[in-house]
Amino acid sequence: MLEKLESLVREALSAAQAADELPPFEVNDLGIERPADSSNGDWSSTVALRSAKLAHCAPRRVADAIVAHIPADDAVDRIEVAGPGFINFYLKAASSNDVFRLIREQGDGFGRSTMGRHQRVQVEFISANPVGPMHIGHGRWAALGDSLCNVLDHAGYDVQREYYINDHGSQMDVFGRSVEKRYAQLWELVNGGSLLEDAYDALRG
Repeated sequence: MLEKLESLVREALSAAQAADELPPFEVNDLGIERPADSSNGDWSSTVALRSAKLAHCAPRRVADAIVAHIPADDAVDRIEVAGPGFINFYLKAASSNDVFRLIREQGDGFGRSTMGRHQRVQVEFISANPVGPMHIGHGRWAALGDSLCNVLDHAGYDVQREYYINDHGSQMDVFGRSVEKRYAQLWELVNGGSLLEDAYDALRG
């Protein structure tokens, strides 16, 4: 829709200049954006305010001349000039139908791009501490990390998901000692003696 409105405004500006309602000038940025207040339209342009000095006339006059030459479009319900020269576009409710149709046609491919140019990206997420408790954050990181990977993949990056098992280093040393200690405790509970003493007895015997 942004591209369509830019095309309509540029066409109207050229028509107003051809009709000698505005002097010749060029403006690169038409200032088309979503207004903060929806009562000011679905889209708004500040092109008249930006080009008033170039046109050597009041912004409101520039806006009126542009609006007078904007061609009819099936997506646009009405256009109003507000304040010192804002051009506000109000779209028809059916204007979003083209987007819905495009989404249905493209399915999972909707919005896919080649921006990433197959650059390799590695995203590491979750990777729980083997000697620490699991908590709600691990579930949250799984959802966020996987979603981020999906977005990057959709943008054309070559994504590798990484989960560190943490199977070596000081954390695993602590984990190994804790397992060893727990095993010794269970041995003593089941056999009624010390695992270390039984080991010595076995060696002596």
